[in-house]
Amino acid sequence: MTTTSTARTPARTDQDAAGSGMRVLTLGTAAGPAIRSDRPGIATAIEVDGVHYLVDFGLGVTRAAHTAGLRELVRADDIALPETVARVASGHHTPAMQPFEVYRDERITVTATLVAHPPVFPAFAFRIDSAHGAVVL
Repeated sequence: MTTTSTARTPARTDQDAAGSGMRVLTLGTAAGPAIRSDRPGIATAIEVDGVHYLVDFGLGVTRAAHTAGLRELVRADDIALPETVARVASGHHTPAMQPFEVYRDERITVTATLVAHPPVFPAFAFRIDSAHGAVVL
């Protein structure tokens, strides 16, 4: 999860003139690890009160973020699993678990839970909560 200081987007019906609100922005939709398309790879951003949080992005976006100077990126394997889950989780077993907090700032709280996504492990579903609502990715 990283925060960027990009310019605010114009006000829309789901945001007031001050840029407050929460939006989900689909930045890319090409699926899979192979780069075979002219479409950008998968990427999603959550905008809360004019601040952008990049979530679930692939190789192309990772390269672009690095080029743009974004260095505070959190990778899935940087997220420490709760000890009771870590003992039994593996690339072949994704145990049922309760969501746990992985990030918090003054605008959002992010919780995560493991999901089966072979061959990728660990893989997470994220819930982002703000004063404006919640979204699950």
